[in-house]
Amino acid sequence: MTAGEQVVTSGTSERLADTAFTSGSRRLIWVVLLAVAGQAVFSSWQVGANLPSTGGTAAIHEVDFASHPSWGWTGLTVAIAAAGWLTAVHRKNRRRGDEHQTLNVTVKAIIAITLLVALLLPAQVFWVQWATHHGIEHPFILWNVTTTQRTYNL
Repeated sequence: MTAGEQVVTSGTSERLADTAFTSGSRRLIWVVLLAVAGQAVFSSWQVGANLPSTGGTAAIHEVDFASHPSWGWTGLTVAIAAAGWLTAVHRKNRRRGDEHQTLNVTVKAIIAITLLVALLLPAQVFWVQWATHHGIEHPFILWNVTTTQRTYNL
């Protein structure tokens, strides 16, 4: 048992009391799990649009866009969590180190990434709808968006 740890006795068993670092680490794990689940929901969408007719052709052009959860956002979230936790472990028990502040900054960074993914949802949907309605067949899209084009001749 190291300095600063307390033993909690409950009935017949003894266990070490949770330290602030342990509870902060536990909170970080829960935030990462909720963030990854939220990012999966926020990055899944599908929208379709008709392209305007071009030059008197009697055909209907449809474009469908579908976004799927991205391993890139998930990997970035987990990498930030791991780097923050390792930094907090490194700063633990140092004279000027504040591991709790490091864990709090890490949690805030993960929440910020999740909010970015959530804000990209309406921005991407609006952009692909606007672009296809204005005749842009291949608008700029993120890596997790797939495009399907169909043409129906009349």
